[in-house]
Amino acid sequence: MLRRLMPGGKAAPWAVPRPLAENIVRDMRAENEGLSRWLTESDRERMRADTRWWAADAYAHHWSQ
Repeated sequence: MLRRLMPGGKAAPWAVPRPLAENIVRDMRAENEGLSRWLTESDRERMRADTRWWAADAYAHHWSQ
C-alpha cells in the first residue's frame, strides 16, 4: 500500500492552496487553544511554540500552486 501512496518512497505533495491553508489554520485556532488546555504545562508550551498549530506560513513548502 505504501508503494501506491508514496511512489518511490517519497511523500506526495499536498494539493492545498495557500488561501485554504490560511482558512484551516484560522478556523481551527479556537479548537487548538481548547486542546492545549488539556495538556501538561510543558506540552502546552511546546504546542504554543510550534508554528504549525498557529500559522499557515509553517506549511508554505507544501502549498500547491
